[in-house]
Amino acid sequence: MRLEDLDERVKDILSGIASKSPKDALISFKLLLQGADGGEVLQEYVLLSPKCTEIVSLWPSERGSECAVPLLQLLNEIMRHPIGKADDLQNLGPERQELQVIRVRIDKVARLIVSTKLKDIYAHLTSGERTRQCAALHLLASIVKRSALLASELVAGFDFTLNVLPNLAKASRFSEDKKGHGKQSSSRFSTRAAFIDFAMSFLEVCHASLLRWVLQIRPLYAGVLHRLANDDETTIISVLKLFQSKVLDGCSMVPPGLQSAVFGDSALEQLANISFDALHSDAAQAAHDILLQLCTDVSHGICPDPSSLWGSSPGKAGSFSGGQGRLVRLMIKLKATESQNHRNLLLAIAAKRPMLVAAYFESFPYSLEPRMSDAWFSAAGLVSDIISVSRVAPPLEPLASQGLPPPTINSPLPQGILRSTLPRALTRLVINRGLQHANLLVKHGCLRMLSEVLSAGELYLHSIRKAGYIFQQKCIERELKSNSAMTMDEACLGNDLDMVTLNLDDGRPFVPEHEMCKEMFECRKWIAFESNFQNELHSNIPDPQVLFSLLSIKSLRGSDPLEIKEKKINAGIEDELMLELERDDLHVNVEDGEALFTCQAGGEVDLVDIWNADESLIATGDLEDVEGFLNAKLLEVLATYKRILPNSIVESSFDVFKLLPEDPFLLTLSQQKALLILLLAASGDFSEHEPTLVGLENLHWRHMFRHLKPILKFTLGSKSGGVKHHAQILANRAMCSSGAFEINKAEVGIWLQLVPLSDSVVLSFLCDAVDTVGRNMDKYMETLSEILQSTSQIDNNFAALQFGPFVICILDKCLRVLKSSSKNLKLFQRTGVCIYVANALGLLLQSQVHPEVLATVIDVFLSSKLEGSSINDVNFKSEWSPLQNLLLNVQHLRRHEMHIMHNNLFHFQTGSLKVVLKFCEDDMFTSIEAKALALSSCLQCIPPQELAENIPKLMEIHFSVFKGRLPVLVGLFGAYPWMFAAILKLWPDLVDKALESAFVLAQSKGDMKENTSLCQMHKLSLPKHVEPDSITKENPSDMCFSERTAFAFSVFLLSLPFTIIFPAAANCYDDKLWGSPQLYNIFLIALSEVPPLLWFPAASLILYWAEIFWERHCREDVFVKNQLEVCFALLKWMILPSETHGWLSLLQSTEEVSTNFSLVAQFLQGILMHPFMNRQFFQVAESTQYTATFESDDRSAPELGESQALEKWFQICASKSPSVYCHITLVFENLLLWASEPQRLDSLSMSKRHWQLLRRVIFFASKSFLNEICCSVKTVCSKGDQQCRLSPWFSFHLASKFSSYISFDAMVDLSCTLLSEKHINNEITTCCSSSLHMPCHIVGLYFGTLTFNRIICSFQNGKLQDSALFHNIRIQELYQKLLHIVLTAPSEMAFSCLLTALESHSRINYFSSGAWMHASSPFCDTPPMELLPSLMRDINEKKAKIILHLVQSSQCHLVQFAEELSYNLGVGGSRLLRLAPLVSGCSLVEHCPGNALYTMQDMVSILPPVNWLIDVAKHQSHIVHCKVVQQIISAYYRQILEILRDLEIFNTPLNMDEVRPYLESKDYHKKFFRYFGSTGSGQRKVIPLLMHPSGGLMNYPQKRH
Repeated sequence: MRLEDLDERVKDILSGIASKSPKDALISFKLLLQGADGGEVLQEYVLLSPKCTEIVSLWPSERGSECAVPLLQLLNEIMRHPIGKADDLQNLGPERQELQVIRVRIDKVARLIVSTKLKDIYAHLTSGERTRQCAALHLLASIVKRSALLASELVAGFDFTLNVLPNLAKASRFSEDKKGHGKQSSSRFSTRAAFIDFAMSFLEVCHASLLRWVLQIRPLYAGVLHRLANDDETTIISVLKLFQSKVLDGCSMVPPGLQSAVFGDSALEQLANISFDALHSDAAQAAHDILLQLCTDVSHGICPDPSSLWGSSPGKAGSFSGGQGRLVRLMIKLKATESQNHRNLLLAIAAKRPMLVAAYFESFPYSLEPRMSDAWFSAAGLVSDIISVSRVAPPLEPLASQGLPPPTINSPLPQGILRSTLPRALTRLVINRGLQHANLLVKHGCLRMLSEVLSAGELYLHSIRKAGYIFQQKCIERELKSNSAMTMDEACLGNDLDMVTLNLDDGRPFVPEHEMCKEMFECRKWIAFESNFQNELHSNIPDPQVLFSLLSIKSLRGSDPLEIKEKKINAGIEDELMLELERDDLHVNVEDGEALFTCQAGGEVDLVDIWNADESLIATGDLEDVEGFLNAKLLEVLATYKRILPNSIVESSFDVFKLLPEDPFLLTLSQQKALLILLLAASGDFSEHEPTLVGLENLHWRHMFRHLKPILKFTLGSKSGGVKHHAQILANRAMCSSGAFEINKAEVGIWLQLVPLSDSVVLSFLCDAVDTVGRNMDKYMETLSEILQSTSQIDNNFAALQFGPFVICILDKCLRVLKSSSKNLKLFQRTGVCIYVANALGLLLQSQVHPEVLATVIDVFLSSKLEGSSINDVNFKSEWSPLQNLLLNVQHLRRHEMHIMHNNLFHFQTGSLKVVLKFCEDDMFTSIEAKALALSSCLQCIPPQELAENIPKLMEIHFSVFKGRLPVLVGLFGAYPWMFAAILKLWPDLVDKALESAFVLAQSKGDMKENTSLCQMHKLSLPKHVEPDSITKENPSDMCFSERTAFAFSVFLLSLPFTIIFPAAANCYDDKLWGSPQLYNIFLIALSEVPPLLWFPAASLILYWAEIFWERHCREDVFVKNQLEVCFALLKWMILPSETHGWLSLLQSTEEVSTNFSLVAQFLQGILMHPFMNRQFFQVAESTQYTATFESDDRSAPELGESQALEKWFQICASKSPSVYCHITLVFENLLLWASEPQRLDSLSMSKRHWQLLRRVIFFASKSFLNEICCSVKTVCSKGDQQCRLSPWFSFHLASKFSSYISFDAMVDLSCTLLSEKHINNEITTCCSSSLHMPCHIVGLYFGTLTFNRIICSFQNGKLQDSALFHNIRIQELYQKLLHIVLTAPSEMAFSCLLTALESHSRINYFSSGAWMHASSPFCDTPPMELLPSLMRDINEKKAKIILHLVQSSQCHLVQFAEELSYNLGVGGSRLLRLAPLVSGCSLVEHCPGNALYTMQDMVSILPPVNWLIDVAKHQSHIVHCKVVQQIISAYYRQILEILRDLEIFNTPLNMDEVRPYLESKDYHKKFFRYFGSTGSGQRKVIPLLMHPSGGLMNYPQKRH
């Protein structure tokens, strides 16, 4: 570009620059560049003057400092202009090349300044003039921002040690003094803004490597961060965002140590001050975000590593070093009670690093002395929140898992845990003062702190107990077998399995005494550590007496206790009855209570703030009653106190059960929940099924049964799931505390299950009966004992007892009610009591393993009490009918007869039900409660037959008027289970339509897929019970009468409990009904609702009816296949493991596995050991029936080999299994297979200890079943025919299928029985012509083979010690019988069994000394010498393996083998062999002449022992004469040469050196070795022989004789 082409303005400026006063020209040039066309001007100028000579030439001029500032500003403008920066050239068109030239030229000017003008810049920076300093800093910043290369050159050349740099970073006095408005104008009076621009320019452009270098320049970024809080908001936000994106971001790869150095104490304090500033919210939020990153993310170098979560020792803030100490100092400086950002930051640090909380609490900056002020409430809330969020389990489990002892209580870790839980400022005195403060809100604040302290202590104690459990488990695992393929012997099935060993507590599991002795001392260290921690915790918190003194009994009970009187049973009972129909949660509205009590000082503190209440708690309205909510929280705190310090509650001698009000619904929902939690803690733990064993800590639990009534009211009236669940657990414990249910705890569930189906009269009756039996246990127990001792028909009554004296007590109470002449009890109320008792006893009877015992007790007791009473009269009253039905049922059961109720048993006045139904339908003015009372009383006083006759109308009214809520109707179906059969007979179409409607309803609710196969139906996931209110079906009024009725009846059927619907259907002997999948669906829906406590009674109920069906089939030949299919389908659904339902799902779905483990173990053991699953099923029928089973002539059957005949015989055995046995077998097979699979533990969420115990339960419970199989086989064996032949029987098939689970001793005994002398001494046939009759010894040999295989598998898995076999005399007996059969009646099965025995013998030798014959082995007797000659006849591969085992284990057999082999090959003389020394005590058998010479196939088959003979001769020539071995090898050579000549492979005389490579070649060996069997095996047999050249053995040293 030429000069004349320049813009006139540029010409004038350049002229001014060249003049004597260039200042104005420089300023004009800068303004021109800042204008709209500044880019074009700069472009023209740079193209004309590449080095900007006119401007740069002014730099060294002596025209002094007046031009310095304009010059620096002009250069700054040139450097920062977008037209000359590389980043702005990406999207330009044709001018791109020209602009790149401009960028390069400006970069050269910048590089010139960096390289030659830095001293002048230093002079400007140290001049003390703010304008010169700012201009120089801005120029440097613009140069840096041009590129990373220029930035690196500047960093390399700039002197960052200038003393003036820290001063340049300071703000002016004006901005420091004026904290408010001074921030907005601080840049006008200081160089800080220019300094920040210069410092942050490096962060904008530097790459990772340069950034790590720049960040180490402390004066640069310390100056930025240390005074950042005084800058304006825009500067703060830009600086913080740049640090966040360039330094804290992981992509920048800034080391954590360098980040930690940048953000020191002063920088963190500045960030904290910024986040505190509420006036500048954007800056405060940006600072808060960075602080959260720095203080909670370990990658930034300040927050400690997670591995050192509890690693630092507690103490003052100064005791920490590095980032941890910096964090503690920051935590102390935070104003958490004044700023929400500071509070959130403090809580975030506490949640991430709880050990820092201990150090923070040591220097807690606030006073906790209780007072009525906002500051105290904030401090108290802060302490509570910190303790709450910092609850993290300490690293004790890794110590225990490594087998290490716990730390001492005074070591840093426990002390840190205690200090993080108990702040030094929160002393026992402070808490006591706060709890006794006059102001209720102060009490709430102190109680919140105490609640958090106790909750944290509970967590830490739980962690200590869990670590102790892990330590004990680690010790036990050394003793337990961990191999998953467990056999019955390893499952300790020889010993009884006590269920107490399976009652594992979450804190201290059961440890068998013999396993605990070894590690007792170390285990006690963990127990002592827990005790010491409890003592430390107890010494710093108030005694429970203080908390009990704060409880307001009046507030808990709702009114004065004297005003609460028990309601008598009178005409007002109607209101109580309807509690079962429309019970809502009742909450007391305290009229004189305070609304939302707020603090008088400012009105900003309320219960929501103190307790951090969520929306659900606020919605309940409980916070409106300040005193009532305080009592609720006191109860929760006492419950936590009881769980972690139980002895302290005991020492207070306060009976917490006295807090139960007569009407629990006078309490608020919070008080109900808290009270139940306290009662649960006082009665034991949170186990759903078993309370803690009664001890000193549970003295009040012994009289808990006296408070059963209010507890049951909780269960019946509350709609809160948590309240009802806890109340059910308490009710269970309350009844157990009476001591009447120690024999069978499941009995409690049966009595409680039927209470919701009854009215309040029955509730009072049950509570009175429990109280009576609890106070008079000895009396009723003595009565029960007398009845049992007086019945001589039943053997071992006490052993079969599965019920307690409560049966006697409630029968006695029921008879008193029925005979009472009191006018307070109406007829329908007495009937209701009788229905409840009869229903419960009937269900208990059907759930008994031995129901005849309970039947006898009921029969004897009622017969003695009712002799001569109105029950034997023809016209007895209706209230007696359920009890008479029960009595007739048990009498028929005792006579083993089916009980069917007949209509002539009832002689009531009929027709009243129709009147009441019409009244309920037509009357529009009477309340539903009155209608329900009328209908209920009528239903209880009419014959059941009349109910069945009116069931359509009754169902319609039951659904339309009462919304399906009439519990008495359900109770009647339970008391008269045959009623469903009567309905089916009268209304078959109604039942069919109801079943179909129920099936469709279940599909719509559970999204089921229709499947009519019972085998697959039981796998479907079904919905919960159908509530009538939730039905989405079309309006029933739009349907016709039959459809409405069927729909209502289907809803009623779906609402019936399983224990009622199943017996009701079981009384219907209708094959079509039982074959429908609809009925099975209803069963399955009801069964899925059975609680775990009633699993065993429900399964026993199924087995009870299955046994009845089977006996009916056996005695009356009735077709009951469908009934049995349904029964076993339901049983399999319950007992087979599934991750979606049942016991396995229960163990995996809850964190407290130990809580339910004992229940599951009892359930599995009870069902698998049930008599129906074992008794009489595997005993053979009468001998005539057995022997007549297969009397047909089978001479026409084709000849079968021994193996084929045996296989077919077992198939026939399997085909003869009855269907019941197949179902039972399938249950055991699936369970045993599941327990034996090794991959199960990886997929289950349970500990190895629980897994091993669960397997032990399954194996132990299966022992009776497996023993019955063995007994059945032995019985069949004893009933064999005179020729010792066995006909097919299914028990043989079962013995074969379960052989791997039957105990080893039982297998040995079974094999010996089948090979007894009786069967061996008789004539033994060696072949089987038919598969219908199998020789007994062949079956015995088969099981003997399985037995010896068990030895091999056990040694392979390393699970069975050889010493367990050496002393087993039965194994020796079995071995001797096997040898006898092999010698007297050799057969294929005999040789197979012998081979397996010898292989097991070799395993024993391998695990012992490896000698020829171990002295302690059960096979120590050397096989007779007569065995070998018989084996060498008709040689095959199996015999060759037996010979190999013999020659490897006995020198005598080796010598005898060489002799026999030489004779069979026709190459030797016996005298040569007899010169060899023999084993002392053994003598060789004389050779029998006339043996046929071996064929080539025989020679190949016997090659393995031949190779062994050659190896022995090579290394131990004194045993076998070498000349004999040479002759044997020569015989083999001759046979090989003959084959080779036949193949015409060689035309020249044969040389062995030529033959050997040929034999080893891959081209021809297949063709050659077809003469030696399979290719691979033949080569392995022949090649080793050829490796011994004919002359090789000639060179062996020979002994002179």
